[in-house]
Amino acid sequence: MASCYGNNLPARCVDDGQCAFPIETCQFGVCCSGRLDPSTCVCHCNDGPACPLWQGCCRGDPKHTPPPPDLGALQCRDRRQC
Repeated sequence: MASCYGNNLPARCVDDGQCAFPIETCQFGVCCSGRLDPSTCVCHCNDGPACPLWQGCCRGDPKHTPPPPDLGALQCRDRRQC
């Protein structure tokens, strides 16, 4: 199985429980809410591009004021909206 442990990535894990909200899953040693490409170790948000460093891939926080647009859709958002 491929692993991204050897890469200089910010979030390394062995199971989903080690991934802090809003990141949902551990994939190949990296916390990623979208789809992680094991050959490049890039996390693609909702089959789109990787999110910029200042954004997170999440479904949006309904408690944020105002609620983010497209609440519930997995997409790159400002980290404060996650």
